[in-house]
Amino acid sequence: MTKSSLLHAGLILCTLTLTPIAVSESNADEYSDAVIAYAKGDYQTALKLYESTAANKDPLSAAKAQYSIGRLYLHGQGVEKNLEEAFGWTLKAARNEYALAQDTVGNMYARGIGRPMDGEEAYKWFLKAAEQGYAKSQYKLGFMYADGLVVQQDLTAAYEWFKKSARQGFAEAMYSLAVAYDNGQGVKSDPAKAARWYQEAAHKNIADAQYELSVLLRKGRGLEQNIVDAYSWAEIAGQNGADGSAELKEELAKKMTSTQISDAESKALEWIASH
Repeated sequence: MTKSSLLHAGLILCTLTLTPIAVSESNADEYSDAVIAYAKGDYQTALKLYESTAANKDPLSAAKAQYSIGRLYLHGQGVEKNLEEAFGWTLKAARNEYALAQDTVGNMYARGIGRPMDGEEAYKWFLKAAEQGYAKSQYKLGFMYADGLVVQQDLTAAYEWFKKSARQGFAEAMYSLAVAYDNGQGVKSDPAKAARWYQEAAHKNIADAQYELSVLLRKGRGLEQNIVDAYSWAEIAGQNGADGSAELKEELAKKMTSTQISDAESKALEWIASH
């Protein structure tokens, strides 16, 4: 598998849009001032304060500031945009064991941002973040093992990483874990557990999970059959762009009364309005 395979569309779902970080106890006032300056759009002041905090002897405080400086260079805020500098500062934060930075370095290697694309390095940094419990990196590792990207395909390893991520509430991992249980990929097939995780992902607005939940409700597989709820989830999935939703609704409508269809559509509209 080539290093460029990490550009597979399904792997990196998270963009490099970096957000301000919570204030650490050490050097808190200075870091807080930097965050406030950043929020006001005073990026040059924020940069000076981040640079001061980055020299802090406390590794976590320094790492958060280093990561923030990397963001400024990445987006050209208060400084000229410089992807190499962005990578360098983010790498410093990653080496200080900051999981968010480790995941970002993995993304940058995967996409060739500030450094040549390198799948093995991407895997290395995703693994470091995942081992610290960072859910997004855990999901990415699961995807890599599931598809055999950079590493040898290992469905059991994929299942384990998806499970770790899903248990932390990462929506895409919830869906992937449901698929694993549904199809018996890396774990024994379990329709009830598949249904549970499809439900979890569906309620987090994952369109494919909403579609699959509709299918299970139509069949009564893993949970009690309910064609009204099945139609509702097919409608919701369709609104979110899931392929096959229109055909699924047509199939369900053949078995439903006009009252049932109306009820199902009302339920779907209420759900969409509240999400």
